[in-house]
Amino acid sequence: MNRREEQRLIDYFQSSHIAEQSIEDTLLDKAVVQGIQMGSRKRRSFMFRYRAGIMAGTLALCIGLFILMWPRIHVGPSPAADKVNFTAPDYVKSQISHNSAWLEAANHGLYQPINQTREQGGYRVTVDGVLADKRTMIFFYTAENMDGSSTPAVNNTKFLGTDGKSVSASVESDSFSQLSNKKVVQNRYILNFYGNDTTPDKFTFTGNWGPGQASDAKRQKFEIPVKLDRSKFINLEKHIPVHQDMMIHGLKATLDDATLYPLSTELGFSYDKKNSRKIQQFIKPRLTLKLQDQAVESAFRGSSLTENEPNRMYFNSLYYTDFSSLQFRSDGVEESLGDHLSIVVDTSKRELVHAPDDRVRLGNVITDSGSTEIQFHIKRGSNSLSSLDLDYSFTDGKGHTHKVATTRSESRILDPYSSHSSNDDFDVYHYFIDTKSYPQPLTIPITNYPGNEIRQPITIPIQ
Repeated sequence: MNRREEQRLIDYFQSSHIAEQSIEDTLLDKAVVQGIQMGSRKRRSFMFRYRAGIMAGTLALCIGLFILMWPRIHVGPSPAADKVNFTAPDYVKSQISHNSAWLEAANHGLYQPINQTREQGGYRVTVDGVLADKRTMIFFYTAENMDGSSTPAVNNTKFLGTDGKSVSASVESDSFSQLSNKKVVQNRYILNFYGNDTTPDKFTFTGNWGPGQASDAKRQKFEIPVKLDRSKFINLEKHIPVHQDMMIHGLKATLDDATLYPLSTELGFSYDKKNSRKIQQFIKPRLTLKLQDQAVESAFRGSSLTENEPNRMYFNSLYYTDFSSLQFRSDGVEESLGDHLSIVVDTSKRELVHAPDDRVRLGNVITDSGSTEIQFHIKRGSNSLSSLDLDYSFTDGKGHTHKVATTRSESRILDPYSSHSSNDDFDVYHYFIDTKSYPQPLTIPITNYPGNEIRQPITIPIQ
């Protein structure tokens, strides 16, 4: 399987191989809180990369993208609390009310109360409800430690289809509410479906709940079936054929169409396959729409890529917005440096043997008894969506394949991550391998690398 064409993440964006690992949501939340200690932490990517069919049956946990990209601004008038006309727990109403598209969709009947509760081992988990359209599902639940001794924490959450396999979606976890008595957590997951995959009518929500960093053996496994009425949303889409070309420095792209859903807007692009040069991504993509006499921008949320080109781009929902014109705009493009990029490093000599260009430097190589941290410094570009991202597998000097390091206690992967300081122009990419003797040098495939920026304003009319 080619990881360069898998889903990555945010973020935005999180390989499908890693999604099957045991990931504790509360640890991820704690990592964000402790960002000062670890630096400005970026999960694997802001973008999704996959080839049609690769994601079938695979759950990808996207921790960064939609936390960063889901809109905190509103298109059109700001929603008021008195406009809420659906039934839900107060925390659900509050979260939905802070997003105009979510509120509009919920007020049009797309919020479905579930109210399925399971109790065992001193824990109670309730699936409160789901706000969904064809492409997006926002899933709300409450977890309670009934003896109040500690905050309930969950490992290995999954959304299983009727075949028992993880649904084909990116999944973002966002713990936004925790009651002051520390025994109740209210949480949401945002699932996004791509290609031929859509929000299912039946699935099972599973997870292992327990205290803090307890192992799965000391946790309670919950399985809660959920049933949705797809007739409420399955036909809610507005398709706009576009077929407009753009040319920038010899690179051609075609905006084929736009599809408006109640919870998102999706643009489809195609490219000149005969051209060996590729557009890796657009710089500051956005949608500009005219509301009466006011111009408003709809924020970019992410991309899915085929053959390393952004074939689908996702923006805030415009489904219920009455606009008179709509345009796609960008400040330019990034041209890819090519396929099959890699970094080659000799950890014994602490030397960088090869990199795609001179923007990468080798920083510290820090070894302890369990793992070795390799720090790569990469010059920061002006495009905030660009980053270095490395594969979770690497090969040694004899061609043998190895995985990134895991923690000894519970065999969790040590995720690579990026940090940066305002003191210089470089990001630091932290990569972890097991501490042992490897035939040198080590070759690490690159799954994302900043391209060459070509800055030229792009405007394509959609409607």
